[in-house]
Amino acid sequence: MGHGGSLRRDVWFGYRATEFTIPAAWLASYQSALLVQHAAGDGDAVGTVSGIDAALSFLWADVKILVRAAGVDPGSFDGLLSCYNLSTDTMPAEMGASFWHRGWGPPLEFHRWTLALITAFSRQIEEPCTGDWHCDGFGAWVESVLRDERTATDLEGEGPCRVKFRYMNDDTSVARTADTEEAAERWTCGAMAGRSTACDEGFLVLHRVDLTRYVDRGLSWDSGLPPSSFDAVANAWIANGATTHPSGSASTPPKSSSVTAFVEDATWAVTQRPEYLAWHGFLVDYILYLARMAFDYAADLEDGAAPFERADYRRKAWELGRYALRLLVDQGRLVIHELGHVHNGWGGHCSNGECCFDLAAYRWECALVAQLGLPIDPGTSSATSTWTNAGRAVNRSYCQSSGSTVTSEPRVYCGVLTPGDPGSRWLFWCTNCSGAMGSDLGGLT
Repeated sequence: MGHGGSLRRDVWFGYRATEFTIPAAWLASYQSALLVQHAAGDGDAVGTVSGIDAALSFLWADVKILVRAAGVDPGSFDGLLSCYNLSTDTMPAEMGASFWHRGWGPPLEFHRWTLALITAFSRQIEEPCTGDWHCDGFGAWVESVLRDERTATDLEGEGPCRVKFRYMNDDTSVARTADTEEAAERWTCGAMAGRSTACDEGFLVLHRVDLTRYVDRGLSWDSGLPPSSFDAVANAWIANGATTHPSGSASTPPKSSSVTAFVEDATWAVTQRPEYLAWHGFLVDYILYLARMAFDYAADLEDGAAPFERADYRRKAWELGRYALRLLVDQGRLVIHELGHVHNGWGGHCSNGECCFDLAAYRWECALVAQLGLPIDPGTSSATSTWTNAGRAVNRSYCQSSGSTVTSEPRVYCGVLTPGDPGSRWLFWCTNCSGAMGSDLGGLT
């Protein structure tokens, strides 16, 4: 190796259970080439730094093939954006993006690839627990509205409409809509027909009991960036305002209220927090930066990894790519849940459909974890248990709707036979709001 010998100084990198070292001299050259790539803005290969698309063709080879086979273009979802309250010109540099340093940067790419996964794998949106008619054809409906086919209606008969995704706070300096440069959106479907919605009105929540509205102004996109510390147990970044990773979810910035995302009754708009989109975009960008570095070090035949090391670095690059996908799948589950509210047209969780759309979202997540060989946890397990934990149970207590007469709460469980093995056999079971249980087996031949 060009930088071998006793004088070589190695630099450590790691995320979750995957770690590797890179010679300092090679890293310095690599970072210089990376700056040139960022300045060019097109993501093409520069020196030892592979192009973005070429790197993803290795890191996400299976996903890219399946997404392409399904006729899904991640960029096609931009037309569904509304009230995108994040910078569209300076975001990559301000965030310190190292992988997706082109265009609108990591937040938009995170949004695109989340919807691409939902669309390409929409047949996995099923639930075996309730048998409730509210989820009849739900997976096909989700695919239809994400493809913007303009043929779907909600269960109240409203439509066909175009579903919209809003990332809102009260920042008027960057707010925009998908179709215009104005910071307002005019809705044409559902209860909000004809109403002009200002993108700076904050993260709005409609109280489900007395129907009064309170205003959550939201937080700035950089409320959790740059992260202040690295969790030495999980080998993962911690957002500002947190001390470690909470059980069951990735570290996220503090919220100005308890709600992360919502859909107002009878509307076709999914509203989310822009600071959360920025945070998750940062995490995936950082992970893919490490993954591409390991991949590029293995591919450098002159000064890179020794021949006997190359397969190991490629394996580590692939593992890192799985971590990034796991975060996308976790977000996809949330989006499917919110689209369930759009699909219903009216009603909450248990009160309208026995929470079937939430259970369907978890079943989708479980299927993808097994099919793509992802860790069972999205980003919080200790580094030592990342690839050994084979089961995950969640109590969906918030699904207990106000005024409901049922006494139980939905629960979900996902188990995989061989964590990290693509196509592994898996088990999913869940209970509905009344406690009745159903299950599903996948990966059987």
